[in-house]
Amino acid sequence: MIAGQTEALQRQFERDGYTLIRGVLSPAECQALRERILAAFERLDTRLPGRVVRYLPTSLASDVEGAWEWLLREPVVETLRAILEPAYTLMPDLHIQRNMFGTNRVDVKGIPLPRRWGWHQDACSEGFRPLHLEPAYRVLKGGLYLQDNDPEFGGGIDVVPGSHRLPLRTGDARRDWNLRQLAGRLGVLWNAQRVPIRQGDAVFFHSFLWHSSTLSVRQRRRLTEAEQGLHMFQTPPEKTKLTLYVNVSRSAYADYFLRHCLGRAQAEHAEVSRPSGAGGELFFCDTLAFHATGALPPAVREAASRAGIRWGSLAGEVLREARRLRDEITATGRLWNYHPELDPARRTGAVVMSG
Repeated sequence: MIAGQTEALQRQFERDGYTLIRGVLSPAECQALRERILAAFERLDTRLPGRVVRYLPTSLASDVEGAWEWLLREPVVETLRAILEPAYTLMPDLHIQRNMFGTNRVDVKGIPLPRRWGWHQDACSEGFRPLHLEPAYRVLKGGLYLQDNDPEFGGGIDVVPGSHRLPLRTGDARRDWNLRQLAGRLGVLWNAQRVPIRQGDAVFFHSFLWHSSTLSVRQRRRLTEAEQGLHMFQTPPEKTKLTLYVNVSRSAYADYFLRHCLGRAQAEHAEVSRPSGAGGELFFCDTLAFHATGALPPAVREAASRAGIRWGSLAGEVLREARRLRDEITATGRLWNYHPELDPARRTGAVVMSG
């Protein structure tokens, strides 16, 4: 990427908080990957009758051939180098969503915004942190979309451009943070835009950008109670919405991000293990124990090394805690999106999570 293109991309991302990368995968590559992903979901559905599997956690997603490779395509790597830095960090949290959308209502001062479903920031679970206001702070979510974002069935995301930015800096960090939250909520009402995603495109967006899954025509009219509870919408098989998501960051913020995720893993473990509960889904416990440098296919590891990409991973006592959480939660038999027969480590006897 030449200097002029890099500067233009940096300005565009700073202004909008997201960037769209066209044609990361060809239609033929998308179709082949869709078939492999749908087969993985079918294997899990078969072993978990009566469960609704919304997404494949990292270990199962990584077992799908080609699931990581798109992140090493030249347009993706060059874009992230421009937006983040040359040696950015790729988090080990790849997962694959199926027909998922949000049903939460956005409110301003307790007043729900009309017909605004699923809007959120990925960083909302972190609460107020002074480092979030540092000019250099950048943690991004990246999605690869295996279908068009069409008006009838959705398939992509809507965004509020610029909602990641601070409207102003008053010198009071908490006040500045609150002003950004208020401006973002109002932006959902007045400035929401559909990203014109086509099959095979990727989108990377700031963790403070307000966004939502694009609702289908039927979803905009009426959501059944079951669909609202599951955050999942049923579509014709040929229109199944499949999206691969992962986080990337400037490397200075990788450890903070992973340690925050450890807290969420502990909460996930507690919820699934609660005797009176109904179980739950595997995500954070799996992600943090998945030590990417020891689990990825050799070709992926080598390509990442050549590109200078760093892998986000825990170490020492923190990694041992993450492993403990995963071992215990996967032994409960109460997970809605995991079965031991499909776990690559258990199935092959290989040690997936090397230290």
